[in-house]
Amino acid sequence: MQYAECLKNRCNAVKGTLYDAIKVESFQRAIVLQMIKQIRFVFYTACFFFCSFAVLAGSWNVITSEEFEKKMSDESQQKTETHQLGNVKIIRQRLPEIIVHILFKPGSAKIADAFSKKQLDEVGKALSSEGLSKYSFEIAGHTDSAGSEKLNLKLSEQRANVIKEYLCKKYKILPEKLIARGYGESMPVASNDTIAGRKKNRRVVIKRIK
Repeated sequence: MQYAECLKNRCNAVKGTLYDAIKVESFQRAIVLQMIKQIRFVFYTACFFFCSFAVLAGSWNVITSEEFEKKMSDESQQKTETHQLGNVKIIRQRLPEIIVHILFKPGSAKIADAFSKKQLDEVGKALSSEGLSKYSFEIAGHTDSAGSEKLNLKLSEQRANVIKEYLCKKYKILPEKLIARGYGESMPVASNDTIAGRKKNRRVVIKRIK
């Protein structure tokens, strides 16, 4: 009888050990499965953004330094704006400006891809050329309306400053020749209700100011 009781206790102990081992294995398996899910999420997210950048970049053409310089130095590109202030008519000269497509990583001021760097290099060559070196320019950052207005304003300022720093450092452009400003979502050129509209609103405008 005592032997049977002892054997029963041993069996229960072995059973308990097996249950514990199964629990540990199940816990480890759950952790591994969770890690796999997270890795898949990161992978698919990265693929989504990469494909988005590729599609967007593929729909734009790089503005060459020659094209940029010609438009910015061409006096015929200047326009006249007329504003009525009471009985006074104000006539103001509007200097040339160009929209350049620079892609940034989502919610970041880091330049996203080779297309954007290539476009910036073309802008840098033009701005550092003899023909444009006598002018000053504004680098204006704009966003769509996704996110808060305050965040978009800050982000547009950061992105404009990143472009300025890139151009000044690589092409030895005097910092006082470039003024970086962020306008956030305040100056849309299209509706923010569509993907196409938001794409147009996420832009950088380089404008001759002197």
